[in-house]
Amino acid sequence: MRAGNRALIRAHARLTVIPHEVRVRVTRGAQVLTDVGLPFVVQGAEADLRAPDGAVLGRVAVSIQDVIGFVKLVSRQTGTEVVVRGEGRVASSLSAAAHAPLPASGLVRLAGRSYIGRSFKEADFIGKPLTVWVLDPVA
Repeated sequence: MRAGNRALIRAHARLTVIPHEVRVRVTRGAQVLTDVGLPFVVQGAEADLRAPDGAVLGRVAVSIQDVIGFVKLVSRQTGTEVVVRGEGRVASSLSAAAHAPLPASGLVRLAGRSYIGRSFKEADFIGKPLTVWVLDPVA
């Protein structure tokens, strides 16, 4: 890290990735030293990288979930449908909702069923905006 050898940093980041990590990014200030993994990833944890003397060498961000996996997990665990859109990418547990116009909140009819929907804004792994909709089926 001190030398700024990007090839070595990238190689080390790839070696330290455990099976559940889907993206690792190492930065120094605004400079990205390495960024490995999947492209459509939810925000992860961040921490300073420190030398043995305590000096801050950079920062590491690690995510263990891509957006597609997030959508599947939330839908499976809660029984609601989930749609995430951002930067020309879409992940949806309900194919009819993937590209349909969705209100920020309220009633929506998709594929012959009615849903109560709510949306919220979130950021992806690198801070780009996402919109997340949760659609609960109306009984």
